[in-house]
Amino acid sequence: MSKRLRIAHWEIAVVVEAAVVALWIREPSMPLALGALAVSLVVAWAAARARSFGALASGAVAVAAAVAVLSTSLRSRNVEAHWADVREALIQTASERLSRTLASAVDLARDVAARGLAAEGSSRTEVVRNLQDLVGADAPEHGVVLFDEAGQPWAWAGRHRQTTRPVEAELSARITPFYVLLEASRQVGARTVVSHVVLAADSAVPDREGTVARRFLRETGSNLEFFAPGNAPPGTDVFDYCLPSCTVSRDGVPPDTLFSVLAVPPSQGAVKLRILATGGRWTAILTLVLLGLLALLGGSLGRWSGILGIVSVLVLTPTGERIGLGSLFSPAVYFVDMLGLMGASAGAVLLLAALLVIGLLQLGRRGVQHAPVRAVAALLLVAVSPYVMWSLAQGITPPATGVGVALWLSWQVTLTAAGAAIGLTAALLLGPGDDRRAGWAAVGAGLWVARSSTR
Repeated sequence: MSKRLRIAHWEIAVVVEAAVVALWIREPSMPLALGALAVSLVVAWAAARARSFGALASGAVAVAAAVAVLSTSLRSRNVEAHWADVREALIQTASERLSRTLASAVDLARDVAARGLAAEGSSRTEVVRNLQDLVGADAPEHGVVLFDEAGQPWAWAGRHRQTTRPVEAELSARITPFYVLLEASRQVGARTVVSHVVLAADSAVPDREGTVARRFLRETGSNLEFFAPGNAPPGTDVFDYCLPSCTVSRDGVPPDTLFSVLAVPPSQGAVKLRILATGGRWTAILTLVLLGLLALLGGSLGRWSGILGIVSVLVLTPTGERIGLGSLFSPAVYFVDMLGLMGASAGAVLLLAALLVIGLLQLGRRGVQHAPVRAVAALLLVAVSPYVMWSLAQGITPPATGVGVALWLSWQVTLTAAGAAIGLTAALLLGPGDDRRAGWAAVGAGLWVARSSTR
């Protein structure tokens, strides 16, 4: 084998490492995780012998990817084998976080009510503006209402899910079939202010991500279920929120329970899926970085191995979904049957077009001799290009929820790249290699075909 086509040992090891990790991304298992760790040690050994920057950087990334795979597999197996202990730890963590979360909600309701009472202005509009300054965007969903002497709403700010009325209690909870609201009231003379914080909303309620319960779910993975005083199920996991505390006073006065709340930990399957999703995301990123280093810093065969590896990983595994490009690699919004696996998503077609463009540019650098048969082939390609682009455009399937800017751009870029590949192919077929005007004309024709097909 000539020196030009030689591939280094560390490059071979990187390809094997990427293949094993890609199999793990597709179907996580402990044997594949151990295999990835073993191959990563081979990559590190080969990189240490090569002593080049590309080899050493690839060795470090390969070890990091293997560690991510192994740690994720161990955590997933721990959930399977010791679920009772994991669940107890989740409940303990959620309970500790719950007291702080509820205390923050109470402080927010009281603070907004106190400052709302002090809101002043020369006109109603100015008072409303001052009240709006009290409503923070980063806090849980809340609102405030200022009542006049007749008990009618006079000024308000924030979001109001339920009709707010004056209440006598300094702090109270309102539980309905759809909402759980924590309300704080302040009164000075004829002025009354009532603020509220939305603790929870029923699943039938739209746009409930700002409630305390949903924020708690995102932070801890545990859901919150609220109950009216005395209606909570029996159990040690139920937390009662009382004023001033949940202990009987020395005078024998029972505490005033506002509500009861139960922190419900996620299911075993949900915990395992979350671990695999987090570990899979980092593993996918490290795998693409590893192949990218090979494509940039490897030898001639190593660079092509890295490029083909990136295409294979993105097309054959859920790597695109793991790194947040789910719509780009989703067959639900784009699918072209005639291309097989390479037509299973817009991302696959885009990668195929990019691969063709790279190959054609490399071929163009070497020069292509002009021949009449190639000119005929170029003309035939230009003639059928509208049908090819039309067929590619037919793969677009707009989702029922609507088309966002990112999804629309993914379709446009994919079809434009396909048109560029067709144009470059025609440019090479037209030849000769030094006639740049013909090449740019062909590229422009391909881009115009792509643009016309997406109108």
